[in-house]
Amino acid sequence: MNKRNLSLSWLASILLLSVSAGLSWQELQLTPQAGGQSIQVTGYSVFPIITALILLQAAALLASFFTPPKVGRWISGLLIPAMLAHALLVAIDLETSIQESIAGSISAITGVAGSDSQIQFVASSIGTYLWVGYLLAIGLNVVLLAGHAFLKLSPTKRTSNAVQNVDTDDLWESQK
Repeated sequence: MNKRNLSLSWLASILLLSVSAGLSWQELQLTPQAGGQSIQVTGYSVFPIITALILLQAAALLASFFTPPKVGRWISGLLIPAMLAHALLVAIDLETSIQESIAGSISAITGVAGSDSQIQFVASSIGTYLWVGYLLAIGLNVVLLAGHAFLKLSPTKRTSNAVQNVDTDDLWESQK
């Protein structure tokens, strides 16, 4: 794998992180007394740090193009612990963070605070497992970051299609 392919894979993993965080991780249907609305909780609303991590990775990818290779490798290496810590946070704190996000959404709609009071406004709740896809995307991203940080990849070799001029004599001299 060369540097270009690894960089494109890294970009794809950033896009995969973005898409999987934007999917609905929990769906609620409120009762008619609360307006009968449907609430979808995404990874962005559960963990607002996701936006910052994705932007940080995009900036790191861009920096890897414009800085010396050693600097790009250092930046990638520093992102690995941040992404692993975030994955651990998502795995451990998922349920409570989803409940806090739901409570905030219901409070904004009904004006009632406190999860014990809000439970009467929930008609149905469907928990999706789309957050597993986000954790898998983090795993793929960490592997690609490690590859970028620890592998010494050769830059993409460019071949020239231009014909090299082997005749160094003047054009008029060659006509004699």
